[in-house]
Amino acid sequence: MLIDSFLLLETVQSNDVQRVKELISGYEISPDNAYQSLIEAIDKEYLEIVSLLVNAGLDVNFELLDGIPLERAVTKGNLPIVKILIEGGADANYPLRSNDNYTPLFAAACNGNIDIVKLLVEVGANVNYLWNSNYALQGAAESGHEEVYKYLYPLTNPELRKGIEERLLVGMRIKLREKSANPQTNFLTNAVDENNLCQVKEIIVNGADINDYDADGLTALITASSKSRLVILNELLALGANPNARDEDGRTALMYAVGESDDRIHICLNLIQAGADVNAQDNYGKTALMEAANLGSPNSVKLLIETNADINIKDSEGKTALDYALLHFQDNYFWATNVNYPIVIEILKQYNHMDS
Repeated sequence: MLIDSFLLLETVQSNDVQRVKELISGYEISPDNAYQSLIEAIDKEYLEIVSLLVNAGLDVNFELLDGIPLERAVTKGNLPIVKILIEGGADANYPLRSNDNYTPLFAAACNGNIDIVKLLVEVGANVNYLWNSNYALQGAAESGHEEVYKYLYPLTNPELRKGIEERLLVGMRIKLREKSANPQTNFLTNAVDENNLCQVKEIIVNGADINDYDADGLTALITASSKSRLVILNELLALGANPNARDEDGRTALMYAVGESDDRIHICLNLIQAGADVNAQDNYGKTALMEAANLGSPNSVKLLIETNADINIKDSEGKTALDYALLHFQDNYFWATNVNYPIVIEILKQYNHMDS
């Protein structure tokens, strides 16, 4: 007789090991009636119950919308449960169907769990397996896990190793940034993102550094500029936020702010009046004017030029603001009422002619 799936799940949820033993000893279990119970036990890290279900003969190779059992255990970082599943027949190379799921090895590499990575490789996990353009070495590199990266690197196809070292450096930088970020600063930028002015004020009153960087490498002011939070931006400027603070790519709040909406124009103007450098260049030589030209925003372009933006500055590739606008001249943006490259080009040419 088949086991009652709801009864089994309720028993697993209560972590009643003895009752689980009784149920599986008297009934037949299969993925159809026990898959959710196994996933629940894995997610709650109920080692003994996972062992009972696996040893009762439950097929552990099945895929749900949110993953396969082995990947779920890997994501939890629970090595003993991973071992139980593998001993119970879990396929480290189980053929996935959903693009939203990850292979166990990729998940382990992203989590930086070297012991689980080694175990999966030892049982035959394919280090070169590509799923949705993802592979294990890439996951380790982009997550900044150097130990896992060094282990997987010599095992990985040379073609997949091209350019991967740069990804590792970026990943390590992001990992360090996330680790060192002050939780209070994260709360502050989250409050800005959610447009919660009262909470922003409260967090600052409680001692948050208004110019500190969050786990994403952004200040509260940059977040306000990016998310077009005009009222909050004005409050931050009044409280002493640095209008020339930069993110890791050298981008300033003004570069994030450009756009055609009324709020964005006001944000740009307020930043400039607060001392934002209109000719600041990011790590790639781009200016706020180039950003505005690239977006096809006539009002931002005009405002920046009228506040002394230099139209002749070139980026690291030798492109000017006009070059960026010309890149999109033939593009059809009929659906975007605020995008107008012909007018941007006309404005830039007009001011260029006046300068010459």
